[in-house]
Amino acid sequence: MDVVKDEDLEMDVSGINIAVPEIEDIDMDDIGDPQLVVDYIQDIYKYLRFMEKEQSVKQEYLAGQTVILPKMRGVIVDWIVGVHLQFRLLPETLYTTVAILDRFLQNHLASINRTTLQLVGVGAMLIASKYKEQFPPEIKDFVYITDKAYTVSDIIKMELKILEGIKFNLGRPLPIHFLRRASKAGGVLTITHTLAKYIMELSLCDYSLAHELPSRIAASALALSIRLLDAGVGSMEEVWTPVLVYYTTYTLPQLLPTIQRLATILAAAPTAKFSAVFKKYSSRKLMKISRIQSLDQPMLQEMVAGQF
Repeated sequence: MDVVKDEDLEMDVSGINIAVPEIEDIDMDDIGDPQLVVDYIQDIYKYLRFMEKEQSVKQEYLAGQTVILPKMRGVIVDWIVGVHLQFRLLPETLYTTVAILDRFLQNHLASINRTTLQLVGVGAMLIASKYKEQFPPEIKDFVYITDKAYTVSDIIKMELKILEGIKFNLGRPLPIHFLRRASKAGGVLTITHTLAKYIMELSLCDYSLAHELPSRIAASALALSIRLLDAGVGSMEEVWTPVLVYYTTYTLPQLLPTIQRLATILAAAPTAKFSAVFKKYSSRKLMKISRIQSLDQPMLQEMVAGQF
């Protein structure tokens, strides 16, 4: 087995160096694939973790005003999920849209009211589509999807306003980027990866998680997914292996508060007001993951209560 040194787990007690566990090199089999850039992959993810902090979202950024409320953000994000599905866009486009929405709103709330909030969502999705899609929707498609509530001119003006507001910085890392890496490190099955994707998308409507780093959301969603689906795992400590600690850079105690919040959202999803993600993942194409029996087991409620 090829291994890498786990420098993050190295300890020194009273001047005595403790042996560092050997960590499996999950990229060894991909050395011959130039598209996977194995020589640079660790540096790439180090840079992504740097950028997620540089382009962060403030905690409780809607506090201090009464015009745009957290529930209104939830409504617009739920609507964005539905439009994203109707347009059949890439997962990256959805996450980028919500990231642009939050990053713009946190610094420009004074210029937005309840009648223009949906326009901000439209502008954010238009920008994200141009940035991520090979064939993005046209502006007239967004005019149609809003039942002509806004004109082409309105959307173009908002697009420019948003771009200027976020200073044209569109490279915020996404949870899906980190999930793919974590799933590879965990060697998980497709159903486990899909459940983690479902959990991550559920988190988009939750204002209390808007400020969380994408890498933390991804790691927490994967940990929760593995725990729910792997009957052979007896505890969360067994789920979060040294390999996952090394490649995600998160220890289990760092993730537990986020895991508990995600478990709460997951348990409430079937009856939640914002239902677009639940309905989306009820489809056969997505393995009907939102309706699997594993989500009905007492274990999920135990994690909601903080019993891991």
